[in-house]
Amino acid sequence: RSLSVSKGINTFAYCARANVIATGGVDKIIRIWHPNIFSRPTGKMIGHLFTIVEMVVNEKDQHLISLSTARVFRVWDIHTLTSLQVFTDNEERPGEKRIYSM
Repeated sequence: RSLSVSKGINTFAYCARANVIATGGVDKIIRIWHPNIFSRPTGKMIGHLFTIVEMVVNEKDQHLISLSTARVFRVWDIHTLTSLQVFTDNEERPGEKRIYSM
């Protein structure tokens, strides 16, 4: 099986408890897919202003955490498809304190 996103997928995460796959990429949209239905996403989460580069799932709370190239983390509720919290890396100078991955 395969799924299609016009600008491609940079990252994905699977939530076993909710039984969904989340994908993110250059188009800044997080798509939620049911593992047995790849014809179209079952939901979308919009809020990032830059390319999504990494995602992880908190299984216990069923939250998705995404990171963009602008070093902005977003915490999403997988069921309501809403943004719960936003964290921004405002560090101006280069160094080891900057956020690059999760």
